[in-house]
This record gives sequence, structure tokens and C-alpha cells, in this order.
Amino acid sequence: ETKAPKGYYLSHDVSFTVNGIEDQQIIMRDAPIKANVRKIEESSGEDLPGVTLKLYEVNDEEETILQEWVSSDSPKEIGSLLQAGTMYRLEEAESVNGVYPAADLYFRTDLYDPEDDTPLSIAMIDAAVALATVKTDVNGRYVSGAHMCLCDEDGNILYEWISGRGTEDLSPYVKGNGRYVIRETSSPQGYALADPLAFTVNGNTSKNQMIRAVDRNVHIHLNVLKTDSETGSPLADCEVTVFKTADHSVAYDVNGNKAKLHTDENGEARVTLPYEAEGYYVLETKAPKGYAINRSRFDVSVKRENNPAVLFEEIKISDEKKTVPTGVAAKGGWVLINAGALLACAALIIQCVSQSKSRR
Repeated sequence: ETKAPKGYYLSHDVSFTVNGIEDQQIIMRDAPIKANVRKIEESSGEDLPGVTLKLYEVNDEEETILQEWVSSDSPKEIGSLLQAGTMYRLEEAESVNGVYPAADLYFRTDLYDPEDDTPLSIAMIDAAVALATVKTDVNGRYVSGAHMCLCDEDGNILYEWISGRGTEDLSPYVKGNGRYVIRETSSPQGYALADPLAFTVNGNTSKNQMIRAVDRNVHIHLNVLKTDSETGSPLADCEVTVFKTADHSVAYDVNGNKAKLHTDENGEARVTLPYEAEGYYVLETKAPKGYAINRSRFDVSVKRENNPAVLFEEIKISDEKKTVPTGVAAKGGWVLINAGALLACAALIIQCVSQSKSRR
């Protein structure tokens, strides 16, 4: 037999002898080709459904597509499509989430029946994706409460979650070698919205890929302006102290220094504070010479929409000049007059006593 029908092996040669007397029947049996294709997920070793596969017959001049199908949780029988002694190419045309697309797989069928019941099994294995993300601040601390989403390159949302104290597994929602974007749609108070983060999936079970999405801590730039309450002129050498609203303790700036500020010749004092959820307030703790301390409390607002990276806040404090009341001067003069009268009376008493003694 030089060529078998599609789906069959060539029969082995049959030897016979012609006896010349009786009719002879020569039987050549073609065995059916038994073959199947399995699409397998590497880490579990189980069948992987949903993958689009294409089978091509390969010859010297061109390739001919024989069939296209979508994998299921059981092997695909392809024996009836195959020709004995022929080369074929199996292509993964469309992969699914959570895996990398496999490289093309080539195989050749036997020319003759292998004479066993074991079918030809073509296993195409997809490597598993290993991808996770974590939300932190610039110091590496977990940031909880950020609303996050995973998008494709066209901006379509594939998965949404709220960050917590740990990692988020994104492997089931992406394809190996695919391009994606992580976006933050809402950040917790005290953190600025992070910029979109684009990346290519390249993590696998041998080397996990970790995407770190970082939120910048919000800083508060506080400017205090000190003026004369009547003229509006700037006042230098005034001390103001920033306190935490939560516990009324003295605040510290972003460099770890106490937030005790002194105004310059322009009446200004500046400080950059870390974000504090309950906010801050400012008190004047030392007035310039010749001025009375302003006892008012000045609150620093830290609430803003869209959580910008930097908050700018300005506080204006005015001081009144010290004055000496008229009553104080009169009272002082009266005291001096009374003191003089007492001294005069004392002197007169002493003189009288002295004269009385001399008469005796």
C-alpha cells in the first residue's frame, strides 16, 4: 500500500504465494489513526478550557488549515483529520487569562500502524502567570483603602479592588506577555492619587512578578503672616507654634523638627508638615516687643478634594500694640502721695516724743 485514506495508517506489506488452483483473497487491513490534543495548564497539570487552537497540515510548498476549535476540559480527537506519515503544526491562536500562550507545536504521524492501542497524544502546555500588586507609601508601608482597577490598553476595566494590608493576585485577569495598566481611582485621606502604572506581564511560577503601586504622602505647606492690627505692617520676631489637633501636642515638620516658627522681616514664617488626619492649629506663643499676644486659635484645614500631593495653607495673625491705662498712672501717683504723708506723720510723732523727753 503506497497511500492510505485520511484517518488511517498504511497497511504493512502482505506476502502471499499463488497456488494456481483456488481463488485467493488477499486482505490488507488499515488501522485507524488514533490521536488527540490536550491543552494543559502547567502548574495544575489539568486541562485548560477556552483556548482557541488551529491545526495545519504542513508540506513543502504551503500549509493548509484543517480545523479550528476551542479547547475544553477533555482531549480533542483529531485522528480522522490526519494522514499517515505527514507533518502537522498546532497553533495557539487565542489564549486565556492566567497563562502564557504556548509556542507552536510540530508533530509527524507514523506511516504504518504502531500496533499498540495507545493513541498519539499531543499535549500543548501553557505556563502559568504569577502576578501580584501591592499598595504602599513612599516608605514601604501598606496603604489601605485605595480604590484600584486593572485596565487593558484600551482603558477597559478588567478587575477592581480596594487595597489592604497585603498583596492582590492579578494572575486570573491577565494574559502572559500582555500589556496592562493599574489605575488608582480614589486614594485615602493623606495620600495623593498615584499616576497610572503601565506594565507588561512577565511573571511565572519560577519568578513571581510584583507590581508596587506607590502613593505619595500629602504634605502641608503652611505660611504664617504676622502683621500690626492697625497699620497692617509686617511684624518680625514673633513666635508661633503648631499643635496637633488630635492630642494638642507640639507638631513636628517633615524633617523631624519641632514646629516652633519665628517670623522674618517680612512678617512671614513657613513650615512643611506631614499629613495629619485630624489636622493642626496654630497659637502665638511669643509676641514681638511692644505688642500683646494674640490668644486666638487658628485651625489648619487638611481636607481637599482629589487629594493633591501638596496642600497650601496661609494663616494671618494680627497683634495689637501694648498701651498703659490712665488709671494706672493716677493710682501710682496716689500711692506716692500717701507714702509721703505717712512719712511726714512718722517724723512729726518722733519729734513730739523727743520734746516730751527733754522737758522731763
